[in-house]
Amino acid sequence: MLHDRVEIPLKNYDFSGRLPLLGSGAKRFVPNTIEELQKFVKKCSQEGTRIRVVGGANSYSPIIQSAENGALVSLFNIDHLISVDKGKKQVTVEAGIRERDLHDIISEFGWSLPQVTRKFNILAGGLNSGHHSSGYDIPEVASAIVVGMKIVDGSGDLIVAEPGDDLFYAALVGLGRLGIVVEYTLQCTDKFYLKAVGVRKKTETLLSTMVDEAPHKKFWRLIFFPYTAYGYDLSLNSHFNDNELIFEKRQDNWASKYDFLYDFTSEWLSFHGYLTSLFRTLVRPLNKLQVAVIGDRVEMTGRRSDWMLAAGTGASEPPHDSYEIAFPLEKCEDAVRMIMDGLEARTISYPWCEVRVSGPSPAWLSPAYGKRICWYELPTYHQDDETHQYIIDLMQKAAEKYDGRPHWGKLNVYACSRSFLQEQYARFNDFTKMVQKMDPKGTFSSPWFDKIFNIDPDEPATQEISIIPLMDQVFASHHHSALLVFTRLNLFSFISDSNGVTVEILADHAKWTQRATSAMIISLTTSGILKESTQTCGTSTFYLSPLGERFLLQKNAGHMNDFLDLFWDHSPKTLLEKASIGTEKENFMLKTGGGAPSEFFINAMQGQTSFAAKVLAPLIRLEPTTRVVDVGGGSGTFVIEICKNNPSATGIIYELPDVVPIAEKYVKQVRPTVYYLSSIL
Repeated sequence: MLHDRVEIPLKNYDFSGRLPLLGSGAKRFVPNTIEELQKFVKKCSQEGTRIRVVGGANSYSPIIQSAENGALVSLFNIDHLISVDKGKKQVTVEAGIRERDLHDIISEFGWSLPQVTRKFNILAGGLNSGHHSSGYDIPEVASAIVVGMKIVDGSGDLIVAEPGDDLFYAALVGLGRLGIVVEYTLQCTDKFYLKAVGVRKKTETLLSTMVDEAPHKKFWRLIFFPYTAYGYDLSLNSHFNDNELIFEKRQDNWASKYDFLYDFTSEWLSFHGYLTSLFRTLVRPLNKLQVAVIGDRVEMTGRRSDWMLAAGTGASEPPHDSYEIAFPLEKCEDAVRMIMDGLEARTISYPWCEVRVSGPSPAWLSPAYGKRICWYELPTYHQDDETHQYIIDLMQKAAEKYDGRPHWGKLNVYACSRSFLQEQYARFNDFTKMVQKMDPKGTFSSPWFDKIFNIDPDEPATQEISIIPLMDQVFASHHHSALLVFTRLNLFSFISDSNGVTVEILADHAKWTQRATSAMIISLTTSGILKESTQTCGTSTFYLSPLGERFLLQKNAGHMNDFLDLFWDHSPKTLLEKASIGTEKENFMLKTGGGAPSEFFINAMQGQTSFAAKVLAPLIRLEPTTRVVDVGGGSGTFVIEICKNNPSATGIIYELPDVVPIAEKYVKQVRPTVYYLSSIL
């Protein structure tokens, strides 16, 4: 069944107008059927012609540009509804369907999609680039709606990908690099309507409360108007009176009004950018004018969910630049402040910016992979190349500082190196290997992909994260017990699935004392297995580091859990008993009745300080001092490392009598000029 499709013109440039979609000598190909596409791909593979596939060209990044003398494929005509499963509330469609058409089709069955975005996207183009809307527990759109797909691989064969397959999670946000997705099966929900309520607030209030507010919101965004000190808390919810609802019979009338309003706003933003590019001082009064026109509060009565969640009309918007990076939610405030302060320092002209939220995603290359994130986006119009580069550089610095991941369809992708992406995406290496499997000849590659994803089958796909630091922890008897306990109880998976934990949350889950939990977390953090993030309220949240994600999650190929289990009977069983809550148990931190630290606590503290001591000790020069005393020095790790780096120095460690037998184990392993003095402090 060929429906009444929304027509979108074939474009020659990306959304910014900066990037030509066709490389020199490249040609377009618009197949009418999947079979026709398969034949074309086989022919290109045999001839060595490279292919890129483009959706609505609503992106700004180099991932959509074809190679020189290559081919640019559009799925515009592969856009049929294939089947409907009313029992499961699922539809199967060809991947070239326009999103607005899709919403209209499923609405006839009384359904909505749980998450949507731009209406005039080609479905496959938006999903492959990781497009999103906003939802605290909802990931990017692909992971929220896709339950099956078919892909034409580099040889022209049709491959089925289903949940549970590695290919499925790689291809959800596949960037068109694994192959051309030609068919999707989508999970729908009962049709729902949303009402929008926007409340003006101080920018400072919005920034300082957004992390705490986010869990209480579902469809939510914060919109900031720079240089005005104001923004809007925009909530979309389904709680409203029936008389506020615009029912289905009025949707078409609303649709035409919405299109007009959207197009008018787009033209205004372009005009705003043109004026402020000529007269930068106008950006402040024009932005204040925008806030004044909107007012203190704005409401939009209930409408079908896709009309409230999605943007765009299908008409050609004015060319503009768009920049967007996803940050871990707990780091969002600091990252946004850094970017906004940097833009204001240069009086960069931009009409607005916004923050949206997404839940954790299973898609390997989703910016939301494995963590709840916020998206920070800003558009600019008619800005010069110097301003453009300044914005990219500023946002990349924020990404490097606050673990940001770029939106694959936005301009920030230009700043990303292979090593940066490897660091940010735990499954980056796995994705690269999947590329080699699906497209060994590089049929779907381009110069940008050649730089980022190695496709040479004779060369290792990626530089793997080294296992050596983790093995050091296994065989370092002074603090490997926490590692083995966490592995045995599958706590690393709990931390990953929870998108980070506090000491309180983990202690409650494991039924441990908070002091015991804190000591073990400290050991794992200082040894590089966990990462700590401190929120503005002072609470610390702990996450798996790339090292931990790579080797300590059972879902990842090559994990070490079975190997680590071999060490279980060596000592960790005892540690677990000490950590457990119960009045009959010995206190993990202190000896029963004695008030002195236990051996378990000293071992944990040794694990905490050993790495820091090795870093700090070379920076300390004692000359002409020849003696250093560490009061309450525990295992003595700081004095030991200082003396190693100052050969003429003598170290003295001043501690409680009951600690001496514990600490002597460490002191005896080093030079004899480190002494222990016993005293009751």
